Amino acid sequence: MNAGIQKNRQSSMAHRQSCGFTLVELTAAAALLALLTSAAFITYNQTWRHWALRQNAERFYLTARYARVLAIESGQVCRLVIDPESKAYYIVQIDRQTDEVTAVSDLWHRPGKLDESVLFEGLMVVRSEGLGDSSSAITFYPDGRADAATVRLTNGQRTFTVQISAATARATLIMGDAETYEPDQIDLDMI
Repeated sequence: MNAGIQKNRQSSMAHRQSCGFTLVELTAAAALLALLTSAAFITYNQTWRHWALRQNAERFYLTARYARVLAIESGQVCRLVIDPESKAYYIVQIDRQTDEVTAVSDLWHRPGKLDESVLFEGLMVVRSEGLGDSSSAITFYPDGRADAATVRLTNGQRTFTVQISAATARATLIMGDAETYEPDQIDLDMI
């Protein structure tokens, strides 16, 4: 009988040891979970910032393309006005005979504003005509040309560049910094 009790006691001790986790094991699992969660959060935050930059760059690029089309179709000068301080941009039309300036807000364009994490880093405009002196506006003409321009948008880590050709007023969106671009350079392959 003594052997039966000992056998029963040993099986009960083995059962008790295999039933639960120790405090050290639970603490290690919690620390590993916290580490994985923080890594996932950092990756998510960086991905979201990059997505926001890309969306803002694409919206600005489409606005530049629309300004070109609007100038050609309406036969009026259009300007893409950029306000770096308020992170806003919008299109205005200028009637050459009356010099009346009209803000454009229609089905295809609304004034835009960059997200909090995105800003205009660099703006370079080379005027093709003496139409005003605002260096923060890109002018599109009815004959299909524009002021040559390079606009950089950044979130502090990544950059998108929108380039506008003087001869064709064609906008190009480039991921990264395009510092080698000459503002009066014309890419004949793109025409």
